[in-house]
Amino acid sequence: MLKTTTLLRSFTLVLVSTLSFFSFSAFAQQESEDDIWDEMDCIVDEAVPSPCEETYYSDSADPEHLAGFDPIVFNIFFWGINEDDGLNPPTFTEEHVLMNIAKLNIEFNQYNIFFKLKGWDNTSYRATNRYTGAMINNIWDTALSNGWYDSESLNFYVPYSFAIGSGQALGHGSIVSGTHHWSFQAPERTTILHEIAHNFDIYHTRHNYSNPVTCERVTRDSADPNYNADTNGDCSIDTAAVPEMQVGDVNLETCQYEANEQGCDGDFYIIFESDVRNYMGSRSAGCYDQFSVGQAIRMREYIAEDPNNELDAVTTTLASLYEPYKGEYIEYASQPNTDPPLFQPGFEYYFWDCECKEQTPCNDPAPYDDTSFTYTNTQLLHILKDETNYSSITHPNHSAIAIKHPHEDFWPQPRRCFDNWQTPPIIGGTVTKFNDGIFNTNVTITEKDSLQMNNANLINDLDSGLYNIKKNKVDGSVDETNVLKENN
Repeated sequence: MLKTTTLLRSFTLVLVSTLSFFSFSAFAQQESEDDIWDEMDCIVDEAVPSPCEETYYSDSADPEHLAGFDPIVFNIFFWGINEDDGLNPPTFTEEHVLMNIAKLNIEFNQYNIFFKLKGWDNTSYRATNRYTGAMINNIWDTALSNGWYDSESLNFYVPYSFAIGSGQALGHGSIVSGTHHWSFQAPERTTILHEIAHNFDIYHTRHNYSNPVTCERVTRDSADPNYNADTNGDCSIDTAAVPEMQVGDVNLETCQYEANEQGCDGDFYIIFESDVRNYMGSRSAGCYDQFSVGQAIRMREYIAEDPNNELDAVTTTLASLYEPYKGEYIEYASQPNTDPPLFQPGFEYYFWDCECKEQTPCNDPAPYDDTSFTYTNTQLLHILKDETNYSSITHPNHSAIAIKHPHEDFWPQPRRCFDNWQTPPIIGGTVTKFNDGIFNTNVTITEKDSLQMNNANLINDLDSGLYNIKKNKVDGSVDETNVLKENN
């Protein structure tokens, strides 16, 4: 594991006397195993300066502007947290990791943000005091002290539980976040999307709702003197001003806001279904299924600016998406593969029939930039992005990988043609002559070395008769052929 000290971030403790607890620069989402309502409470002092004034934000909510950003790929590494003795059940399995990497890519790929599974470790991080009841800053301090992080990845931690919330991020614009084990294991939970959005500087839609100075007013009419959606609240002009919702404020069957509350300017809130469904909202678990265009643009503009100088180190290439996260390619075409190359879910893959030129064989997959091979639209394998049979997402021999995505860097050009016709080298063998011209035990067996067995004239040089030829290959396999040689 690569280690570095450059990932350290300052962590501020602010004493909020009116609330009688320490407030950390962490952002949390709470969920209950027994109740679909979730707090999504942000445990940070809300009397903070407006986050909307950075000059690199355009305040745009234009889909065309969003579509103009080029693809970018981030490595991500998952860490399970165990008790000191390591005897507790694992906080996650490989299947849980793959389920969550699929969630990330299915949601964020539409914004040309991609995630590459760099790896996972659910055994090394052993710290009982971080296994339950810790804050993300405590978890991160321990990780730094013990090398339980990857300096080239976003680091996502999965304890059994946090001190508060089902998920936390190490401040807006960090590269560290996490969720407790139950949310990480639940297919329907979207906590990971919420926390990764914090990593890209996205705020709760209710941000500063109760602060009379920095609260967001209800009006969305930019000509109204009260309009401040571009400077206050969550800084996204296409999300409504919202309060911290309470149980009963939202109808979870219709995903409609049904309360009748007033905002900080005295106007009644106007909250649409899209706001209830927003991943950064509150009290509406079961409805979450979207970010707004303005939030997505803000993510991309934050990524482009990288004001904390951390994202560049965790960025990787488009080519990495065409690499397996584990497994190996077969060396010989006839060899059964017990450890096939497996690809992360969350993409729609086409594996198209391909053929490499003789001068550039593809016994190993062709490099990403080598598109000299020929291919057809014959599908050897087609995988949908929501495929959950993860062992089926492999790379068949004689195929190239095409990822279905509208950006020109992906579709329709396939990559990495794997066209392996190589057979194992012959290292020796035997030529058995049946002296009576029939299969019986009256035989003469002649041992041959590799040069003799690879001789193209091996059969032509035999006398007339009935023979059994066994060619021993380097992988332990044997090719066996019966030959009836007639007149020379």
